[in-house]
This record gives sequence, structure tokens and C-alpha cells, in this order.
Amino acid sequence: MLASFVFFLVLLLTTSGEVECRSRKKTHDEGTSSSNKKSPSSSLFESKVGVNYGRIADNLPPPNQVLQLLTSATDIRKVKLFDAEPSVLSAFSNTDFSLVVSAPNYMLSDLASDQSKALNWLTSSVASFYPATNITHIAVGNEVFSQTDGALKANLLPAMKNVYSALEKLKLHKRIKVSTPHAMSVLSSSFPPSNGSFSDTTRASLMPPLLQFLNDTGNPFMINVYPFFAYSTSPKSVSLDFVLFRSTKGELDPMSGLSYANMFDAQLDAVHFAMQSLGFDRIPLLVSETGWPSSGDDSETGASVENAREYIRNLVKHVTSTSGTTPVRPSSPTEVYIFALFNEDQKPGPKSERNFGLFQPNGSPVYSSDVLRSGSNGSGTSGAASKSKRRKKRSINPPRQHHHHQKMYRSSASSVRQWCIAKPGADAAALEKGITFACAEGGIDCSPIQSNGSCFDPQIAFSHASFVYNSYFQKMGRNSWNCYFQDTAMITITDPSYGSCRYLST
Repeated sequence: MLASFVFFLVLLLTTSGEVECRSRKKTHDEGTSSSNKKSPSSSLFESKVGVNYGRIADNLPPPNQVLQLLTSATDIRKVKLFDAEPSVLSAFSNTDFSLVVSAPNYMLSDLASDQSKALNWLTSSVASFYPATNITHIAVGNEVFSQTDGALKANLLPAMKNVYSALEKLKLHKRIKVSTPHAMSVLSSSFPPSNGSFSDTTRASLMPPLLQFLNDTGNPFMINVYPFFAYSTSPKSVSLDFVLFRSTKGELDPMSGLSYANMFDAQLDAVHFAMQSLGFDRIPLLVSETGWPSSGDDSETGASVENAREYIRNLVKHVTSTSGTTPVRPSSPTEVYIFALFNEDQKPGPKSERNFGLFQPNGSPVYSSDVLRSGSNGSGTSGAASKSKRRKKRSINPPRQHHHHQKMYRSSASSVRQWCIAKPGADAAALEKGITFACAEGGIDCSPIQSNGSCFDPQIAFSHASFVYNSYFQKMGRNSWNCYFQDTAMITITDPSYGSCRYLST
């Protein structure tokens, strides 16, 4: 019987996990039918399917055009960010979108050390946009327990608790969830799923109190799930049909008696069993990342446009169906965030890392975007006959729409303004050196980042460095070499200004 479980041996793979150390108005026309209500399939799609909007690239459209692309080309109404970028939060205000914002790993030390810093960050980066921008979750850190930095791991739960306490002070803790995404590598065993368990170190000291916090506060356990890596690593042992939701027979877990039709469910249930082994059987799962690359290096077996489209199409069909649950949680449909919205050309690592996107930066789909519509039958057209009637404002011919986006993005590129900001994930000590240089030798007016200054909050190196880096960049003529700072800076085309903190531009 164990022979039928070869596929489970590779369930535990380290994910790609992007670490980007980076009352509300319903203005969208939701239909013109006599009932003026969405169909069940549309509502289920929008409540269960989201997308990760990463920005490790130098050629992406500005947030307002991203909003237009999502609205016209997809039925996705959930977006997950890897930071709390003000320009993005502003662009998505007064829409029918919900957002997950993040506090990147480099912020954990500050958030954990002082509750007032957590409150300052939450006030300026989250509460100031809410509820006009429908922020539903805060992801504190990303895949922290899979890192080697012991201090970072130790700071995670205190940071989460401080963020939650800040939400309580603002009376938002019942409206905005707090959690942290994990890689599948937090598990030491997933064979079979019923034997799922956390790694010894994590299980002994880190995971129990974190699970207790999630359980006590009613927050979800976020997990990044990538069946692609299981298949790509062992294509001779793992069935492609099984990872692409095409299997016609179930794989039996001999210990639980449960049958699995796809690897996605098997991986989720391995996490369910791991939590149950520590006494927590009611914490819901939220899939914070899952996806499939459309291209990869020669060694990355299975990375193709065809497989990427098939995985996303069948994933969406699975989670939005009446059976979109796992064998362990048959009554709990899973909310998933596809990774990722765009191909991001500046992501490091193998070729696949830059090819997980649903769209190219110019707005054209990597593969047929019918998979991003509710009621899709996978044929290239929507399976819902009343789609154009229910969504009159979105009923733009898809081919013509993509054409329009390509033209719009190109025409705006030549006149776009630029700012210089700190790189997400840059070392705090290196950022402090950059700040010292810009404020001293660079001759920049740094009073705005001093106490009582307009850019003093949030009191973190990343924010302060971004402001002075940009001031120096603008003063020196906006040359690329003026935005280097020992490789801790990057150029952006989105205005980093927030609240009363206004970034210079020319």
C-alpha cells in the first residue's frame, strides 16, 4: 500500500515564497439584471480567489492601471500585497476589492520591540486608509520560520501580538485579521498527510504559542503551497495529473483512510494534521500563495505555459466548486491567493521565479485569462451566459481590452515620474549609513524625518531611508547612479508619499 504513496514523499518542498522586504463605498456596478444580484458562482469566485500583487520589477504599470486591468480582465476581487504601499492602497480605495497588506521581515524587530511603533505603523500605513480601502488581513513577516535567523524567528510572535494589540486600541481587531505566511518547509513530515508534523525546533518552541495566539484571536494559519516544486524535483515519482488536478483515481492515506484526488489537498491536510497533533483542530487555513511558472530553466521540469494555465484553471475550479474542500475539512472551503499577478523581472533565483505571473507587465495575459473568470469552462470563453449582463461595466471584449492596456502602458512610460526608495529587505544598518551620508555629505534637509517631522512616523529605517534617498536622488538630477546607496536603493514609478509626508519629485 505504501507504494501508492510515492507521491507523498516529496510533498514537503521549500516554496518560492516571495519575501518582498517589500464604512467603505461599493462603487462598482454589480449588475443590471432584474434581481441585481451576483450569481452564486460569481460570488463564490470573488470570495475565494485572490492574487498576490508583487512589485519586484522595474517595468510594472502604476497601481491605478493595475486596478483597471484586474477589473476589466478578471473576476478577482482579493489582492495580497507584500507591504503596505500607500499608492496601492489609495488606488484601491472606494472599490469592491479587499486587500491583504504585509509588514515585511525587516520590520519585525521594530514591531516586536515597542508596541508604540506597531501602533504608529498601523495608524499611518493601515488605519489611515481604512475603511475606504477594504483591508481585511495583515500578514506579519513572510516564511519567517523557514529562515535561519534566530532573532527574526523570535521576533515574529511578539510583532504579531503588538500589531493585534494596536488593532484592539483602534477597535479594528474584529475587522482586520492578523497572521503570518509559512512555507511548507515548516513541516518535517507530510507522509502520509495524517502523519503531518512540524519540524522539531518549530514544534518544540515556536509553533505552539503562535497557534495558541491564532486560536485565541480567531485568526487563520497562512500557508504557501506549491505542488509545482514537488513535481519538478521528482517528475518520475510524482504524477503530473495528480499535481494538475487531473487525476481520475484517488490516492489513499493508509493511516486515516482518506482519499486524495490532488496534491494541493494532500499538502493542506498535512498542515491540518500537524496542527491537530499540537491540539489545535479549529484554526482555518488560508493559502497565501500558490501558483505555477509558465517558463523555467532546463532543469525545472514542468514549467510551461500549458501546465501553468492548467494548474490555475483547475485550482480555481476546485476551490470554487461545492467540493472545494479537503478531506479533513469537508465543510470549510479554502481561500487562496494565486502567485502572482505579474511576471517580475528583478526577482533573483532560477528562471521560474520571474515567470509565475498571470500577466506580462504590459497587461497582456501570459495565457488565456478565461481561467480568471467565474463560470469559466476552460474553452477560452466564459461559461456564464449572463456575464455581460451581470457586469456591464466590465463587459469589454477581452482581446481588444488587452490591446488597449498595452498601448496605455507604453504611452505612459516616457512621461512617468520617478522616485528613489530603499530596497525592501535592505539591512537596517546599511540603511542608517545611507541616511547619514544623505543628511551629511549629501546636504539633504532631513528635518522631516526628525521628531515631530512630517515623515517621522513610522519610525523605521526603511521609511526614513526612502525619504532621504529620494531627496538626494531628486537634488542630484535623478540619475540612476544617484539611487544606489551601496545597493540599498531602487527606483520606483509610484509616488511613495503618504499622509502629510510628501516626497519630492521633478
